[in-house]
Amino acid sequence: MSRKPRLIREVRGGRVVYTAQTAGVSARSPSALAFPALSIGLLLAAAGAVVGIGWLGYQAIANPDFGFALNQVLPTGSNNSGSEATPKTLNQIQSSLQSRGQTPGQRLILTSERDSLIPVLQSAQDCSVPCSPHITELRLYRSLQILPLLRMLLGQRYFQLQKQRAIADFQFDRLPETELALLDKPLSPLALPMTEIQPYSDQLPTPGTWLRLSGILNQSNGQISYGQIWYFNPDQSRLQMILNWSSPNGSTPTWQQVTGSPTPELVVDRSVGFRPAFAIYQLQVDRSSPRTPVRLLALTLAQPALPAFKPALRLAKAGLWSPALALMQRSKQPSATAQAQIDYVAWHAQTARAQAQQTTGSQRIVALLMNGDWTAALQAFPTSAPEQVQLRALLQTEADQLRPRVEAALAVNAKQLDAIAWGALIIAAQSGRSDANAWLSRQSATSSKIQTMLQQLEDANPQ
Repeated sequence: MSRKPRLIREVRGGRVVYTAQTAGVSARSPSALAFPALSIGLLLAAAGAVVGIGWLGYQAIANPDFGFALNQVLPTGSNNSGSEATPKTLNQIQSSLQSRGQTPGQRLILTSERDSLIPVLQSAQDCSVPCSPHITELRLYRSLQILPLLRMLLGQRYFQLQKQRAIADFQFDRLPETELALLDKPLSPLALPMTEIQPYSDQLPTPGTWLRLSGILNQSNGQISYGQIWYFNPDQSRLQMILNWSSPNGSTPTWQQVTGSPTPELVVDRSVGFRPAFAIYQLQVDRSSPRTPVRLLALTLAQPALPAFKPALRLAKAGLWSPALALMQRSKQPSATAQAQIDYVAWHAQTARAQAQQTTGSQRIVALLMNGDWTAALQAFPTSAPEQVQLRALLQTEADQLRPRVEAALAVNAKQLDAIAWGALIIAAQSGRSDANAWLSRQSATSSKIQTMLQQLEDANPQ
């Protein structure tokens, strides 16, 4: 059945015109307008799908992390974690190590959550007493860089192995020369395991993380600690062994403000008894050196920074820190190198004075003598017989440490009567009053006060 035409009133050129049009083909029909809109929408959706697929393809090629993560969430994705290079979850890493008879240590988060360090431990086979597992390897892992939505779909984080560093047992002959020079006697020739790893939390002007590996050697007279200092460089994803260290008093290296530099120094405490001894290292950052951007440079007294420092360094090398510091502080406007040597000596002198203040009686006298405080030690000379007996015994015990100090002091200034007095008293305690008087005659120095103290020390001889 045909539709009746419909008259449409239009104005054309100022005249009213009526035209006939069928209602089913009206230009303003809603159904007629819907078809172009639907077509445009389909085209946009198709274009978006093409762009999306292209972006996914690009990400899968340019970002292997993305490709691996996408492969895990797809229905046909592979979960093979047997290869070392394949990213794994923490549980998979631990299971993989345990399947090879290795024990994973506690995970350490380095510069950021992205970088992690897992030490590999192994139990000793010949422990006659309970002992801690030792570290045989350091494994550096980096978490995958993937989109938050994809990470949420995975449900857990994946880590990829970046570096493996084998950890050899510690040996004392590998210590830096600055520390070997501080040894009183040869230490154990054995290869010693390292059993602990700790990151430093100190704020340092380096982008990475500093780590301390350590172990303990038990001896009859105490514990000796030893280990290594490592640095993790996040820019290069690199682990670097920086320094071997040891401490005869069982302490571990610390970052402390020793010099006037805004950067703290690494301090290894090697003090024994009343003899302060520190290995001090300055941190040097060299960004122009890609392989060794950070180094630890030892502060040393091997060569005087100024010619005027030569007598002072002789005193310092003998352990007479306070007299050495007094001579060095006479320098006007020292260079940076000279100031570093002054600060090094001042650190030892401060420690020596603190030790003397923390002791009493004859032990305080010996602490003062170790530092070259001759006058203060004479002022503390005991008046009671029991204390004189104790002092004589201590002078005998420490004579091998004290006599070189007296000789160094007199080599710099031969007219120090207080140092001469103590030289005679030390010799008298060690080998008798006659040897002490013979030594005094060679020094062309004697006094009634010295003879009185020699007599008191002789009377204190329990024999």
